[in-house]
Order: sequence, then structure tokens, then C-alpha cells
Amino acid sequence: MKELKAAIAPGRVNLIGDHVDYCDGLVLPMAIPLYTVVLGRAAADQRRGFTNVFSSHFSDPILIRQPYDKTKNEARFLTVVWGRYIQGVLALTDCQICFDLVIHSTIPVGSGLSSSAALELASYHFVSCFLASAFLYLLEKCLSVINCLYMKASGPLPGGVESAELCRRVEHEYADVPCGIMDQFACSRLTDRLQVKSLTCDSIPVSISHDALFLIVNSGVHHTHAGGEYSKRRRTVDDALKV
Repeated sequence: MKELKAAIAPGRVNLIGDHVDYCDGLVLPMAIPLYTVVLGRAAADQRRGFTNVFSSHFSDPILIRQPYDKTKNEARFLTVVWGRYIQGVLALTDCQICFDLVIHSTIPVGSGLSSSAALELASYHFVSCFLASAFLYLLEKCLSVINCLYMKASGPLPGGVESAELCRRVEHEYADVPCGIMDQFACSRLTDRLQVKSLTCDSIPVSISHDALFLIVNSGVHHTHAGGEYSKRRRTVDDALKV
């Protein structure tokens, strides 16, 4: 039996900013105690040519067939939207491995808490465990943790900006979502309150009183980014910037 591995990423809520993140403005997101977990292993038969994915949210499993880097215009591109996030990660990391995966999430889908970014980041860190660069990745992570302990300060996850940028490309190229980098960046951090300067992807840890209480209310309104109001707003902003 192949060894099981797991990776986790949190959802996020944004206090200040939202649409200004793709306009190179300042935003203030923070991670929340809701999460997405990717659990799985490399398939016993690597000749089968697909990754099998089960989700606790959806009844039907999906197959992501190789080659993973096929474009959306090809016949085999996934019609199941949530599967595209995993497919995009497999493609953009140049992964050639077939997996058996189980996805579990406590983040309500379409609630504005970055369930897609959490799925992308969890998938990225899961796949990274199997790539040829995994040893260097883990070494960098260990050195970063040692440095943080020495400096007595917390910091970003190793490769945080790089992983966030790759996952933003997943949104753009595989899910047709013209998002900024805030969601992916916020879901890739050790600290839970960040002021993000999107132009340079700088992060500034923000101290908030322990007496502060943030109430997140589920309005029951379901949203989609691709083809929804988000995309329309992005086009409007882009058109305004051209004036």
C-alpha cells in the first residue's frame, strides 16, 4: 500500500479591500478556522493515465485524465468546475503522477470564504510532496522555520508568494476567474492577519487586540466568480483604467 499524505489550507475573510487587490491596492485579509484537506496517495498503477478524486461535498467522483496540461478548448477539459482547480495545479507543477485523492472541506462552497483558493493551495502542497523538488522545498521550509525561531518572529510559508502566484494562474487559465492574488496569498500564510500590498506581494503583519471579535454571517447568497458579477466588475475596472 502506498503511503498516504495530506495537506491542508485555510479559508479567509477580508476586512478591507476586496476588488482593489487586482488594482494593486491594499487589502486586509485573515485566515479563518475553516479549512480544506487533500488526502491521498500515488496510484498503485501509474500506467492508468488518470487521477481519481472523491469529494465529501459531491456524490460523484471525477477523473482527471493525462496529460494534465490540456487546455480548456480541448474535448477532455473538465466540465466539473471544482475539478479544474486540481487539474490546474497538476498541470502548472508539471506533475506526471496519477493519484487517488479524497477532498474534505469545512468551508461552505460559494460563500465568499475562498473555498477555491484553499483547494488550490492544499492541492499544491500535496502535489509538492511527490515532486522531484520536494526535498529542496522541505529543506527550505526547515531553514525558514529555524530562521523564524532565531529571529523570534513568524513569517510566510516557504514559497508562499510563488505558490500563491501559481494558484492564481490556476484561476486564470483553468477556471476563467480573473482574480487578484489576495485569496491565494492569504491562504498560504502562517500569520492570520495580514495587510497585503498587492503590487509587490508584500505582507505586513497586523496586531489586533485579543478583545476584538469578528462575526462572519452566512447570508445564504451563493456566488460564482467565473461568468458572475466578479468578472463583470473586473472588466469594468480594467476598462476604467484604460481611460
